[in-house]
Amino acid sequence: KSSRDSDGYQRYCKDCKKALYYENHEKNRLKQKEYYELHRDACLASASKYQKANREAANTRNRKWAASNKAYKASNLAKYRAAKDNRTPSWLTEEHYNQIKEKYWLAADLRKVTGETYHVDHIVPLRGENVSGLHVPWNLQILPMDLNCSKSNMMEQMQIAAENGL
Repeated sequence: KSSRDSDGYQRYCKDCKKALYYENHEKNRLKQKEYYELHRDACLASASKYQKANREAANTRNRKWAASNKAYKASNLAKYRAAKDNRTPSWLTEEHYNQIKEKYWLAADLRKVTGETYHVDHIVPLRGENVSGLHVPWNLQILPMDLNCSKSNMMEQMQIAAENGL
């Protein structure tokens, strides 16, 4: 049954509808990807607007997910720490470590002052596809959370090239 259709019934039975979905799944996925590429800015703006409007609901979902996926979360955190440890050179001086700490403290202070969340970002990602950076003071920058999350795991030059289709 369907309240949307004028005769009160859906066009297909559940089994046929499921089969149709699987037949067209790849084609629909490619259509969605093409639409996103053509309207990337509008899609990102819409997603950002939705996230801001529904922040509490998203936080609740994230907390529930984290509570039910502790092993997965711990695994990813351990993987990140290992990558960071493997990319922290032994030749760093105490001054370098202090500079790194200052970046993290500054990000925390900015949050207290502005109310906006800031991240300490690796300019060259620690786990990049083509190149991996080091956990050193000159590879760190402080970015607002939304900008850092939109940057994902890409260097600025790679991101610009990707946006221009290069």
